[in-house]
Amino acid sequence: MIWLFSVLSVILVTIMVQLLLVYQKRSSELRFRQDPLRRRIREHRRAMEEATAKIRRSATQRTEELECELGALRESRDGSGKTLGLLEAEVFGRDRPGEAAAAEEESSTAESPEPVPDATADQRAALREVRHRCDDVDSQLAALRREIEAVRRSINRIEARVQRHLGGRPDKGAPA
Repeated sequence: MIWLFSVLSVILVTIMVQLLLVYQKRSSELRFRQDPLRRRIREHRRAMEEATAKIRRSATQRTEELECELGALRESRDGSGKTLGLLEAEVFGRDRPGEAAAAEEESSTAESPEPVPDATADQRAALREVRHRCDDVDSQLAALRREIEAVRRSINRIEARVQRHLGGRPDKGAPA
């Protein structure tokens, strides 16, 4: 009986030792296989961070360019508006374009024997052209504002996706 217990305990001990050796071998193989995967993951994360930084730099640069262009167009529009007001006052003899249009309608319907000189008609055509250009500048300003907002929204979406993929860790260089 003692022989039986001793043989069984030796068998159990050898089985346990074999299982431990198999598990140890398996764990070292897994660690050996994980290192290249972890290295690839680190490289991919680094590449994503670099791509995000490049996108952020280009978007910031484009936003600055758009804001500079926006400022130049604003200055141009303001100068054109002042010049337009002066020209309207000179051509129509009034201060406001609404009064000038009313005066123009009255003069065309009035029964005055004097015909309107060609210079005034040319000036009025030039004023209409300037008004049209001012409207174009205003539409370009609005388009630039929309572009700036679109660039900002896109950057925010990209940063959110990258943060989500990186595990929610905030980027060190990201503005708060």
